[in-house]
Amino acid sequence: MQGGWELSGIVNFQSGQSLIINQKNDPWSLVTTTNSTQACTISATTTSCPLFPGGIGFPSGAPPNQGLRADQVPGVSTSGPKTPGEFFNTAAFTQAVGHFGSAAPGAVLGPGFQPWDTSLFKAIKFGERASFQLRLETFNTFNRKPLPALQWHL
Repeated sequence: MQGGWELSGIVNFQSGQSLIINQKNDPWSLVTTTNSTQACTISATTTSCPLFPGGIGFPSGAPPNQGLRADQVPGVSTSGPKTPGEFFNTAAFTQAVGHFGSAAPGAVLGPGFQPWDTSLFKAIKFGERASFQLRLETFNTFNRKPLPALQWHL
C-alpha cells in the first residue's frame, strides 16, 4: 500500500464436523406386544406389554459408537434453522424401535467456523538506513466462536 502502510490477513473457512444422530433409549426396550408376558399382564388399563423389559442391555444414553443410532425418515430434508436449539430438522429423525437405527454417520454437518486474522503495518523510515514498524494484529477479528461439540439425542 502507499505511504508505508500494509494490510494483510488470513481467513480459514472450516466446514462443520459430521454428526451422528443417536437415541437415548435401547431400541429393544421400546418394542411392545398386545399379549400378556411373564412380567406383564394385559388388562383394561394395560393395553400393551414390553416384549424385552429393559431392552437387550444397551445403557440409557449410550454413546453413538454403541449402535444406538436413530432412524432417518426417508424423503425428509435434514436442513434446519441452524440455531443452537435446533441446528437441523429434528423431524427428519425418529427413534428406532426393535432394530438398529438407519441414520448414517454424517447425515448432518455441524456448524462451521470462520476465523479471520488481520494485520495492519506502518513502516516509518528514519533516513536511508533506519526504519521503524508499527503493527496492529488481531486474531479471530470478528469474534466468531465455534459452537461447542454438539450431541443430539432423540
